[in-house]
Amino acid sequence: MIDQIIVNQFSAALQPLLMSELTAGNEIKRTYQDWPEKGSFVVLLMYPFKFFRDVKRIGLRYHSLNDRKVWKAEYQDPKTGHRLACAFG
Repeated sequence: MIDQIIVNQFSAALQPLLMSELTAGNEIKRTYQDWPEKGSFVVLLMYPFKFFRDVKRIGLRYHSLNDRKVWKAEYQDPKTGHRLACAFG
């Protein structure tokens, strides 16, 4: 399920990454709220990230999980707990 409220209130730091992925043809597969932590949002993309970005300089974190039970990779905003994640495709 895609909750448009989550998309609209998604981390300002992650929004440009989300918009560039959508512009490149990726799609939102699902959104989550209060998972994995209370108060966090997750926007899960349908396909692997189209671009890799060095995000440390803007205060974000990148994790390559490669866990089919969860997702392939994620960008996390440690200030909000929000995550932009991608599935395996």
